[in-house]
Amino acid sequence: MHAGNFEKRKEGNNFRKKGVVDKRSLKCEHCDKSGHDKSTCFKLHGVPDWYKELGDKKRKSNAGHRAYAIQEGTELKEVNHTGESAGMNFTFSGVEYLNKDAWIIDSGATSHMCSDSKAFHTLNVSASVLSIFLPDGSTKQVTQSGFVNLFGKIKLVDTLYVSSFRSNLIFVHKTCATSNIRFTFLSSHCILQDHLTKTVVAVAKQSRHLYILDKDSFNPSFINQFLSSHFSFVSQVVGSDLSLWHQKLGHPSHKVLAHVPGLKSKDKTNEIFTICPLAKQHRLSFPRSVSSTLKPFELIHIDIWGLIIKPQCQTVIIFLPLSMITAVLLGHT
Repeated sequence: MHAGNFEKRKEGNNFRKKGVVDKRSLKCEHCDKSGHDKSTCFKLHGVPDWYKELGDKKRKSNAGHRAYAIQEGTELKEVNHTGESAGMNFTFSGVEYLNKDAWIIDSGATSHMCSDSKAFHTLNVSASVLSIFLPDGSTKQVTQSGFVNLFGKIKLVDTLYVSSFRSNLIFVHKTCATSNIRFTFLSSHCILQDHLTKTVVAVAKQSRHLYILDKDSFNPSFINQFLSSHFSFVSQVVGSDLSLWHQKLGHPSHKVLAHVPGLKSKDKTNEIFTICPLAKQHRLSFPRSVSSTLKPFELIHIDIWGLIIKPQCQTVIIFLPLSMITAVLLGHT
């Protein structure tokens, strides 16, 4: 390369490239290094602005491409788009105060991580070594991964074992995909529910801007207390309003309503629930009746509640909507 390939701008130490030259054949007379000549030597002219900007772009690009993947089973495979080791980014700090069995819910992690080998249900040696970049700039080697049954409630597959790491991580997306768990983030708590049954599996507390799962998070008493206090509109339904919720929830029995958090009745009688089980019973036909009457509705034999499926009296269907007040409706099909 000769001096005409780069020219100096009027403002700042910026060089503008004019042509493409094989840098491998160049050697600087000033610093005695290969790859450039004296006219573009940074030690002589200073580092140009465009070179600093280019370096920033490369660092961002490398960080964005750092990733890793886990093959089926326990084999780990490095995925590296930049020729560097696979990496992992974490967005938390100051976790020294956490207990050994505490887990951090992290939406920015790329895999589950555990520092306690005793927490693993199964732990296997990986076929290849995975390098993990930590926030402090250090790199850790991962050679083992396995299955963690978190407090017997949540199954964490392909969890990396990092003994030197200070905390345990739960990867949100992977938990949703493999364990069928739904996360609901509130300002003070994070609710974990079974996606199919909507059952609350655990409630994580927020501490120092982190959502922490520990043994208490899975305690049924703690979960019920949290639901009662944060959804207080349920606890206000007592006494006479119990019948209203009984109707809205599909006429369940008293035992079923007793499981609704905060919904408690001081009156233990089953007066409003007596008719409902009877209304769900019916049969296809009636035996021949020997009773008779001269006036309409003088005598009605009732051994069924609700809709009579089989038409009676020349295609007339009888419907009996019975609750606290008995009523009889007749309609033609």
